[in-house]
Amino acid sequence: MLADLRRRGAFWLRRWIGGILLGSGAFQLYDGIIQHKLMRLHQIRYNVDIAPYDWTWNIAALVLLVAGIVITLRTSSKRTPPEGSVQYE
Repeated sequence: MLADLRRRGAFWLRRWIGGILLGSGAFQLYDGIIQHKLMRLHQIRYNVDIAPYDWTWNIAALVLLVAGIVITLRTSSKRTPPEGSVQYE
């Protein structure tokens, strides 16, 4: 898929990075809230006060998520690049 996008000149590096950040943040937030807290499958650390680790993990997830959303929205399909330009930004 990526090779096809590059061949057609439709690959937008910024949008790709936005998608990676969006997916990473969503997964990390899911992991921190659902798996760590609700399901108690695994914890970040054991035998210590876990609150600072949980806050750090979930805030980092939100930062990734927001950054991904902002980058993805800024590269929306409504904003078309100039004709003939390559989108390796």
